[in-house]
Amino acid sequence: MIFHCNKSKELIANNVLHSEKTEIERTYYGTREFATLDLYGNLLTFYENVE
Repeated sequence: MIFHCNKSKELIANNVLHSEKTEIERTYYGTREFATLDLYGNLLTFYENVE
């Protein structure tokens, strides 16, 4: 399930997401998460519990 919110628009506008295809996803196990790259090219995944 893809989760769209005002925060995802903010992240897209600031070029924070891993790619233009990256979405903030709500998972079946109760989190919202997205991936981004740090300044050294490491892929980081952030999540938030929503249950």
